[in-house]
Amino acid sequence: MVNRYERALKPVYDDLLNLVEGKDYFVLTTNVDHQFQLAGFDKKRLFYTQGDYGLWQCSEPCHQRTYDNETTVCQMFTEQRDMRVPSELVPPCPVCGRPMAMNLRTDNTFVQDEGWYTAANRYSDFLYQHDGIGLV
Repeated sequence: MVNRYERALKPVYDDLLNLVEGKDYFVLTTNVDHQFQLAGFDKKRLFYTQGDYGLWQCSEPCHQRTYDNETTVCQMFTEQRDMRVPSELVPPCPVCGRPMAMNLRTDNTFVQDEGWYTAANRYSDFLYQHDGIGLV
């Protein structure tokens, strides 16, 4: 998950950014590593539909909120041994105390927080402005 905070080694995202430079674009992606944003794409023109390696959510989830995880993930990366992270580094949910989990759409526990809905609305607005139809 530390790849969320490191740029891709290959110039694919830079090349894509050059292709859309000066154009009215919107990126709908299932990527969860934020390589578009790290390459310089406008955050307001991105919709990460499947989640974000950079966010925690309650593993239950007991509420629909996500939390930044950069500090903890970087610490986990530093302290891992044999590809294992010390379990005490997995933070508890601030509401119910259960372990936190990555904000990834893997099952019906995926949290669609305020940021997710804001991006979905921007995408819908973009579609409406260009095709006359939005998301339902």
